[in-house]
Amino acid sequence: MMVSLACVGLVKGQWEDDFETYVPGASLHGLGGWQGWDNNPLLSGMATAPQAFHGLQSVEVSGPVNMVRRFTGVTSGRWQLRTTQFVPSDYVAGGPPPNVGTYFALLNTYEDGGPYNWSVQFRFDSTDGQIHCDCGSGTSVLRPYVTDRWVPIEVVIDLNLDAAEVFYDGRLLGNYPWTGGILGEGGGALNVAAVQLYANGSSSVFYDYASLLPVAGYCCPGDMDANQVLDGRDVGGFVDCYLDPSPDQCRCADQDGNGLLDDSDIGMFVSKLLAGPMCFEDVRVGIPDALSDPPEVQFFYDTVNRTNYLIGDIPASVLLTSTPSALLPQVLHRLNSLATSGLVPADAPAIAAALTDAAALAGPMTVLDVLSMPPGSNPALAARLDDLRALGIDVPRLPDTADEAAGFLLGHSLVLAGAPDLTYTRYYFTIRPLFSATERNAIDNSRDLGIFSETAENPKNSKCCFIGICDTKPKKFCKFHQVSPYSTLTECDEGSDPCP
Repeated sequence: MMVSLACVGLVKGQWEDDFETYVPGASLHGLGGWQGWDNNPLLSGMATAPQAFHGLQSVEVSGPVNMVRRFTGVTSGRWQLRTTQFVPSDYVAGGPPPNVGTYFALLNTYEDGGPYNWSVQFRFDSTDGQIHCDCGSGTSVLRPYVTDRWVPIEVVIDLNLDAAEVFYDGRLLGNYPWTGGILGEGGGALNVAAVQLYANGSSSVFYDYASLLPVAGYCCPGDMDANQVLDGRDVGGFVDCYLDPSPDQCRCADQDGNGLLDDSDIGMFVSKLLAGPMCFEDVRVGIPDALSDPPEVQFFYDTVNRTNYLIGDIPASVLLTSTPSALLPQVLHRLNSLATSGLVPADAPAIAAALTDAAALAGPMTVLDVLSMPPGSNPALAARLDDLRALGIDVPRLPDTADEAAGFLLGHSLVLAGAPDLTYTRYYFTIRPLFSATERNAIDNSRDLGIFSETAENPKNSKCCFIGICDTKPKKFCKFHQVSPYSTLTECDEGSDPCP
């Protein structure tokens, strides 16, 4: 038996355009939902063939062009707008100072003749070679723009949480309330009204392969009830989907992600069910070109995977207040199932020995006590924790000074008080708006005290150096930004680009 899980057609609000169906050189006004600003046909761009990211054509935006593509019904849920942009190296910005350059923008309110309200605005200024991103405040975020290459522009919009995150070339430029507007002035609507391409008298810039699509939530294959645990309660849901699949309800039944529900998925589901309780998916799934990253980054991915499997679902209220000895039986059981499943390479005997020794050396100390112990207070335990890190277990760095130890103790205490349900899985793979305000404050305040600053010992060749929050903080604050399946609004993207 084989059933396709692919969705047919687009629901209300969804949009995809590769610009291939338009007549080359003809205005797009009135075609494919495009129109000139305020419905003026003289302001629309045209399909053209000099540049194309996908197929043979793109849309050219130059001179007087100021065009919009309007949307209806996009008033709730999570959405992702994507396009690719090509800026030639001889691009010349037009327009009166200080607003020089071509624009890419998204509006939350648009009607011909007004009113208008913008939520996203990029301005590409050739006089300084910078993108000027109005990212929710009165101060623009500046980043160099790329020329002579197709570059992805991505905006993730969560209308349920009133949040937007904006990316250029895979790098986060800003995150802020969608209704707050481009300058943080507020007054916007929980609505995606239009995308705007405005030349502002500039020379040609090209866009291709544009879409506005709903973002599906993270799905761990086999976890039919979405509780992050694989157990008997998932069996019924899997069988129901196998007999009567639905694209919305049965994505998690597709074990190998090939869009088909067939006999091979049954075997994979049973194997995962027998392997252990934790719902597991390789973190590489959420990172573009992860398999081509260098060995030190592959070690990072495997470290996250191992640690997530071993302790990912244990809340801080249990993890931090338990002794290592109390946690040891559960962790060793999971280590054994991890080793037999082959999901992640692991030197199980060496890891088990180090865990057992560390638990004995810690004695009555809680995990909080261990992570906050002053330097030199238990060198044998510190050495075994170093061994665990070398074996690919994500053990946070211990304090280097007595003052730092006091800060770590306070930081962990803030997590216990403000985010007792925080888990390793949630910390790594949950977007910031899905944390409560109390949890966000606890995480931010504890981070200032050094907590979370060196999880997984991120490699130095990380993309974090290109993102604003990491320009002023240590690059160890990196996490994954990809929307599918993982996303975060506050942290930096892990990858293999070299830092300057």
